[in-house]
Amino acid sequence: MTNPSLERTFRGHKSAVTGVSFHPSVQQVASCSLDGLVMVWNFKPQLRAFRFKGHGGPVHAVTFSPTGDVLASASQDRTVRLWTPTVRGDSVTIKAHAGAVRSVNFSASGRELLTASDDMSLKVWALPTRRFRCSLTGHSNWVRSAQFSPDARRIASGSDDKTVKLWDTETKRCTHTFFEHSGIVNSVAFHPSDNGNTLASCSYDKSVNLWDTRAGRLMHHYKAHEASATCVAFHPTGNYLLSTSHDNSIKLWDVREGQVLYTLQGHDGAVNCAEFSQDCKLLASGAVDSCVLVWEADLDKCLQIERPNPKVEATTVVEERRKSASKKAGNCDDEARAANMPMSSPPPTPTSTVPTPQQKPQHPYAASKYEVRPMSSTIRSPVSSDTATSVPPPPPAMSLETPKSPGRETRSPTSQNGTTMNGRYSMDNTLQHIVGQLEIITRTLSVLEKRISINEDRICERCAEVLVKYFDHVRESLTNADWRPFQKSNRLDIAAVNGHLDVCIYWRMQFQGNTQMWWSFYLD
Repeated sequence: MTNPSLERTFRGHKSAVTGVSFHPSVQQVASCSLDGLVMVWNFKPQLRAFRFKGHGGPVHAVTFSPTGDVLASASQDRTVRLWTPTVRGDSVTIKAHAGAVRSVNFSASGRELLTASDDMSLKVWALPTRRFRCSLTGHSNWVRSAQFSPDARRIASGSDDKTVKLWDTETKRCTHTFFEHSGIVNSVAFHPSDNGNTLASCSYDKSVNLWDTRAGRLMHHYKAHEASATCVAFHPTGNYLLSTSHDNSIKLWDVREGQVLYTLQGHDGAVNCAEFSQDCKLLASGAVDSCVLVWEADLDKCLQIERPNPKVEATTVVEERRKSASKKAGNCDDEARAANMPMSSPPPTPTSTVPTPQQKPQHPYAASKYEVRPMSSTIRSPVSSDTATSVPPPPPAMSLETPKSPGRETRSPTSQNGTTMNGRYSMDNTLQHIVGQLEIITRTLSVLEKRISINEDRICERCAEVLVKYFDHVRESLTNADWRPFQKSNRLDIAAVNGHLDVCIYWRMQFQGNTQMWWSFYLD
């Protein structure tokens, strides 16, 4: 496989699909819909799909727990249901909010559940007891999306008030608010491997933003889509990001380069949701066409195949991709029937195209095909609105011709074996090396911060131990003193001077008359 390709199509919902979630084992994918149903689709043909009905209204979100033994769903009926993803489909109900519940998310440990609602609040619940822990309020409109950071120390939320907020789970307070979006914020997602220091969000303003949560600033602004952006999700490696939109497309971004890798178009309508599988090989998406599409999207494998061969002819790639897409699309209906679910007439066969510079851009609402835009240096399509404003496009390859001089023959730049040098390919390698070094520096700084925090804790513990011993010594030495301290006048000052810890103790006491004594000493 050289591109993401359509692998399966699941049909069974009667209305728009609003959420999808992979089981951690990647043996199942769950979906929810405005028809009020929660479906669990099995990838094995001999197993039927599970249909769960219990909500009293449209279902807006669905997600598996980290262990896969619980499936949570959020509904317009103001409740959250926790399902057992088996044939019986047993469930328990949490009466969560005073308004429709828009989002549900598990912490990485699976011990906490986060919900967001139209009542403008977020709530945290303890599992498996389902006890209410805390409520986070601060938004001035509906809260569309909320997610725990990987370490569960922070929470991010996006709202109809056009803001993205960060919350501290210990203090239960908002630590920062981002105002850069000009439309409703539909989705937020933390980077999976940097302790929540990077956050992605998308909005009705058609953009995708990347935020630095430590510095509290906007890192990248992507002019992502031709219509409202509905969902963002990180790849498990953190190197890639997907975004979905009402323009019927799914875009896969290279976070390191700030550019679109692929644009997938297979739905017959606005795409509401998408998610990567934990094994990094699949991608599931749901749309208003009531279908759940599963794509084969092993991005690391795709790029390893394409990048070492920058001189592949575009016409050959187009023909091979068309054959591959046609073959896979021909098997989609058979696989869906194996799930024993009712099927409508099959959509037109998806096609794969690689646009050339002479080709006109496709209409943003064209349906029934998906478009793949590779990052290969010779068949890369021109990038216009799909690039980040903070990441300029790569400069054109420089001419290496030497000027003619008397008695010298003009030679074209060639290597010793006679092959033409590829300046752009060399520049790509250089940029990749620089990005790798920056990632190493970032990780090193993170480790240093943790070590500093550990050292501070150790210093405080040691200081407390020394103070206890010192006061015991003073008490024993002043046997003739009338030991009557006054709490209001006692004071302890600690300051770091020249690498030593200066501890000054001011202790007022009566000792052979009214006197004020103080002691100071140093800790190495």
